[in-house]
Amino acid sequence: MMSQRSYYMCILAFLSVLTIFLIIIAIVRIKNGKNAEPNEFDERQKLIRGESFKYAYAILILYLLFNSVIEDLTGKYRGAAGILLGIFVSLAVAIILCIWKDAFFNRDSTGKSLTVSNIFLLILDFYWGIPAILDPKNTYPYSIVFFYAGVLNLLILAIIAVKSFKDRREKDVESL
Repeated sequence: MMSQRSYYMCILAFLSVLTIFLIIIAIVRIKNGKNAEPNEFDERQKLIRGESFKYAYAILILYLLFNSVIEDLTGKYRGAAGILLGIFVSLAVAIILCIWKDAFFNRDSTGKSLTVSNIFLLILDFYWGIPAILDPKNTYPYSIVFFYAGVLNLLILAIIAVKSFKDRREKDVESL
């Protein structure tokens, strides 16, 4: 069983590696000139993104109300873990709506970077979350949230796949 100190050291090591990785990516992008001028979204995409964030915010408020009522009725308090789950669910709703309505990516970008980062997060979420499911005496209340975040990342990846197949099929039909 991992002690709490080693658990936090693992998290710190992961965050350090992630930070170094992001710094390297930023340096490479700046050298290649990709960050010289950000690509803008068109007006339709901006409206859809605003609508998606509005729905996500409403879902977050409803989730927090539902969570507080359930916690009061059952007497089992999940604390910040329950709140984090609500934040993950509302972000997943916003991302899925934006992807489905073609408002997540701007004109010049594709979904490859999102897919790669989602696969990376999916692996990490399940790496940290599956032991929480298997161990009923889990002492880390946040570990179960990682499993649920992995499920939401899996759902986002499925939506990306379905949307890309749908777009390819529409292009094939248009070309005929």
